[in-house]
Amino acid sequence: MKGVRDLGDGVFRISGAGQARLFPAYSYLLTDGETGVLVDPGPADAFPATLAFCRTILPPQRLSYLILTSETPDACSILPLWPSCGFSGAVLMHWSAGLLARFGAEPTLRHLKNREERVSFGNGRSLRILNVPGLPTAGSAFCLDERTGSLFTGLALGSLGGGEGDEDEESPDRIEAFHRLMFPALGNRPDIREAFAGLGPLRVLPRNGPPVERHLAKAVSLFGSSVDACAEEVARRVGEIERSRPAAPEQPEPGDEREVEDLIRDIQRIKSENIELQKSIIQASDDHIKDPVTGYYNEVFFEEYLNDLFPSDGSAPRDSVLFIRLDGIRILNERYGTKAGDTALKGLGLELLDAKRPNAIFFRMSGPLFACYLQGEEKPRAVEYARELQKAVEDSIRFVEKVTVSVAVVELAEISGAAAESGRPYSSLMKIAKERLRLLDKLGPASLCSESAVTLRSGHGTVLLIEASPFDADITRKVLEREGLEVHTVTKGSEALEQADLHRPDVIVSEIYISQMDGFQIRQRLRASQDLKNIPFILVSRDKGESALQRAFDLGILHFFKKPVQPAELTGVIKLLIGKASEEHRP
Repeated sequence: MKGVRDLGDGVFRISGAGQARLFPAYSYLLTDGETGVLVDPGPADAFPATLAFCRTILPPQRLSYLILTSETPDACSILPLWPSCGFSGAVLMHWSAGLLARFGAEPTLRHLKNREERVSFGNGRSLRILNVPGLPTAGSAFCLDERTGSLFTGLALGSLGGGEGDEDEESPDRIEAFHRLMFPALGNRPDIREAFAGLGPLRVLPRNGPPVERHLAKAVSLFGSSVDACAEEVARRVGEIERSRPAAPEQPEPGDEREVEDLIRDIQRIKSENIELQKSIIQASDDHIKDPVTGYYNEVFFEEYLNDLFPSDGSAPRDSVLFIRLDGIRILNERYGTKAGDTALKGLGLELLDAKRPNAIFFRMSGPLFACYLQGEEKPRAVEYARELQKAVEDSIRFVEKVTVSVAVVELAEISGAAAESGRPYSSLMKIAKERLRLLDKLGPASLCSESAVTLRSGHGTVLLIEASPFDADITRKVLEREGLEVHTVTKGSEALEQADLHRPDVIVSEIYISQMDGFQIRQRLRASQDLKNIPFILVSRDKGESALQRAFDLGILHFFKKPVQPAELTGVIKLLIGKASEEHRP
């Protein structure tokens, strides 16, 4: 199964990401009889996938322990989620990790001693847990499965790269590169060498990277060097120079000193360049799956995540997804500059994080849209949470001016049949999501939609008025507003397209002769847009000759008025078009 690899003897490797990565992260499930232990359950955003994979092997109710090999925030953040799925065992961690975990963890926390402890589960299967401070923090630990000789080392002996197939094997170069990046000042660690000698592992299973077996001795030697590799190289090369010198004079020649200094500088430069290269490689991989503005995982990751989450039979978890859209981002850009939108999106990302529930995972989609995966929440509770988020954003002081969000809610049970038939859960989800996002366009800012059939308001509506003459625009606007219509006015063709996309009006009324883009060109561009092509379009102009009529006909314009237009006639047609749209249950 993709995301789960059977390593034999009741040891399973779980990838919450469900895909190969340059910087992989794994959990390990040990089973013995009817019980098991999960080592490094992963960060909170990997919880739904980790839980789903775990359930294919062993229900969480049968887990005796969760074991943490480090005290990092991402490791502790997942702990409050496990009781909700039936886990009632204990969490084993170093006491310093417990200081961080206590702020959110609901399971029973059992603090390990500073040095070593032994626990057992199942039919007496024994685990030895040893504190190894500094890899990467004081509360780090190794965990040895004595039956198989498998040593779980957390970040220690991790690797750059690592795939899901059996052909993926450890590489000493990748292990060394990983350690130079993660532990640049590791130096000589006799305590680590003693730990390996005392535990006698047959293989190492790190949190990041493939199992280490064939090159275990060489990997362990990383902890035995008295100086780093670059310093050793400097010492070796300096020794060669010293040995090549003549016996006299006793003082070294100035040229030799300069050669040594140049050599040291070159080696330091090469070391620095290599470290920067490794950082760039990891950053490039991260950039592919993370949004650069908010730091959230992006739509590419969300698609893979959701597709991996669904069982092969298409049955849906009892979860929901919120699609949260920032209202009025174009207006912010117009008023405060092009970077204002990114600033607002970053602020929204922080606001969502502040209001985050333990079972919520946020993703950044395209445009001003976020997705929130809610584990274990059916639609009524998801709608309740959506309203909480809307209020939190509206009351926030993070933004230049007050902003709102609109939310579309989809329960995964709504797509189970389509997902089973097509085998594409993500596509099935987004089809319904886009339907409800289009409905949000009609419902207006700060709205919420959880159904795909909504009767929109009648008797009122929104009109986009495209008029070159400010005088004519003002007269027409006042006429329409007296009829209770909301009117947005623009005087340039380029503005017309932007405002149509922003406000999604019920009707567009346009003059032919507009600067930058005439009325016919505007209509043509609107028809090319999947989202805007069905908006009714009314043409008004003093030129209603045969040529203009033919072009209007070719572009599907059914209503063409010659100026001056009778106000009652224009408002009557607008109301008729809005009334027809309001009676429809838009797809």
